[in-house]
Amino acid sequence: MSLLHPPATPAPNQSKAWAQHLKAFGLGRLAAACLQAGRALTPLAAQALYISEPLVSPWLSKQALADLAQLLEEPEQTAAFIQWLQDESE
Repeated sequence: MSLLHPPATPAPNQSKAWAQHLKAFGLGRLAAACLQAGRALTPLAAQALYISEPLVSPWLSKQALADLAQLLEEPEQTAAFIQWLQDESE
């Protein structure tokens, strides 16, 4: 498993797949704290991901990048993502 690529098995919800992936590397709480602190900037971060696609394409697939950007663009998905990052049961 690579840090920059989500798990190969598809999850019903892409937010949950990203959360599980980050938690596997021990980055769940840190990512949740960063997202909570910068919640107002998540749409801007999503746009930055789209713009940086040519630079990050060697490490992150186009689909994974689009999924992450979409996760950051939608406030409901971002909130669910933060919840999954903070959930201790997984």
